[in-house]
Amino acid sequence: DIGYLSSEAQASLPISDEGSAGILALEANFYEFIPEAEMDSASPRTLTAGQVEPGETYYIVITSPAGLYRYDINDLVRVTGFFRKTPLIEFIRKGRDVVSITGEKLHVAQLIQAMEKAQLSVGLKVAYYRAVGNVEASRYDLQLELAQEQVSDQLVVTLGRAIDDELAKLNMEYDQKRRSGRLHPPHIHLMSSGWSSRRLQAKLARATRDTQFKDTLLGLPDEDDLPSDIMKDLCT
Repeated sequence: DIGYLSSEAQASLPISDEGSAGILALEANFYEFIPEAEMDSASPRTLTAGQVEPGETYYIVITSPAGLYRYDINDLVRVTGFFRKTPLIEFIRKGRDVVSITGEKLHVAQLIQAMEKAQLSVGLKVAYYRAVGNVEASRYDLQLELAQEQVSDQLVVTLGRAIDDELAKLNMEYDQKRRSGRLHPPHIHLMSSGWSSRRLQAKLARATRDTQFKDTLLGLPDEDDLPSDIMKDLCT
């Protein structure tokens, strides 16, 4: 493993061939840790490296020599232990990548897993996708740019239903909200070819560095969701 690093900072160094945990790079940056359960509270605790506990999960906050000051990178890390008195950490996932329309608390990791399983089960490959929470319609709009041409609408609808089924398996709250009818079936927006590239270029045009571009696979509508990119609108 190459350690926990991003375009903003290298935060750990690998010291073992086993697992992904690395020793906190103490000389590279200053680190603060916020317990996962407290991140959304009014006054979350902020801990230093000497105060974290093995087995616990934290949001990591970085102050770096490059000029970042108490930067919330929105990453969750787990403390797996200590090397002498220095924490060993491993990256778990991005943090607040959650959308909740009716209380389902859908996380992007669940979306990614559902998309992977649905594509395999249906036999249809997607080049790029996003799930956009449609609060007014109480549903998710799946924006799909297919990797294949001349795909029947019925096969695309089958994929959408498979994604819905997989999300219900992965998220109990999603399943309950779908069964109760509070959350409606997802809608499919079949995007035109090249949509994802145009989306990237639009964001880069607003001075976002390409090395730091992280699109939101799960979120709410944004300024780059253009109706002209939608080739077809399909109900599942």
